[in-house]
Amino acid sequence: MINIKKFKKIIKIIFLIIIPINLIFLIIFYDGNLRYSLMRMVGESSNIITELKLFRAIEQRNFPQGLKLLDQQLDRTQGLSPGNNKLLKSLIENIKYSFNGTVSIEDRDYFELFLKKMVRLYPDIYSLRIWYAQTLENNDPNELYKQIDDAISILSSDSKAYRIGINSAFRNQDNNKLKTYCSAYYTNQLGGIKYAEIGYVFPGIGLRSIAIELLDNNQKIFVKNNGVNLAKSKEYEFLIPRNIDIKSNIKLHVAITDGIQLDLKKLSFFSQGYKTSEYLANEISFITENSFVDDKGSIMLLTKFIYSVLAMKNLKS
Repeated sequence: MINIKKFKKIIKIIFLIIIPINLIFLIIFYDGNLRYSLMRMVGESSNIITELKLFRAIEQRNFPQGLKLLDQQLDRTQGLSPGNNKLLKSLIENIKYSFNGTVSIEDRDYFELFLKKMVRLYPDIYSLRIWYAQTLENNDPNELYKQIDDAISILSSDSKAYRIGINSAFRNQDNNKLKTYCSAYYTNQLGGIKYAEIGYVFPGIGLRSIAIELLDNNQKIFVKNNGVNLAKSKEYEFLIPRNIDIKSNIKLHVAITDGIQLDLKKLSFFSQGYKTSEYLANEISFITENSFVDDKGSIMLLTKFIYSVLAMKNLKS
């Protein structure tokens, strides 16, 4: 009788253990979103530990140990799912932190094979090609040029790719490549590493654009011109949507990268097919929020991460 009671007790304990386990497995394998969330949670927890270890390794300039940690993080990222996923962003940030800790080409050489693998797995990520190209400075320049060309095809507005290509061509005395990258750099309006952060005026990348900000009955009206050309255009036209008084001070938003001199010789305003007003350079003056205007009226743009704002005063009025 005693043995039967013990046996029933053991059976109950087994059922109490097995049933919850089976339910957990059923939920995990039945609900794909839950399974993904659990795996992501495990992966992100491991990434936090990796970041702490990586910080110590890079601070001690122990790049082999840092790369070992990055390789392990790559395996976890790929294990979650091939291609882009939620863990990839953390991996890219850790690669950036580690690579920025290098000082010489000898330091960057440690990263060559790892970044080659990353470029193969993620060929459309601009930063990976830029970092990989920088590890090839002591190698055959043709492979470096290939990475630079591919990077430019991904993002032609960033100056970093051109600078690496120009530097390599200069060191290797490759005049043809030097002319190619200098010409491409000039054609792409001297680049711009970040889009203008004013989505309702400059959607998308937004570079090489200017817009006027008008005030009509306490309502802000933005009128854009996408034809900024540093080599040619100095006269810009704006199509006003309705009859608005522009004799008062207005603002001019400029979505161009820093280090650029912008000359404005004439601004013309049109409404309903007719030219309503026109201002030459000597008829307007500017003050800027975050740039400078020289004594000839040229605007020196100094902002890197936000658009420039110029307050324009009409000297006619």
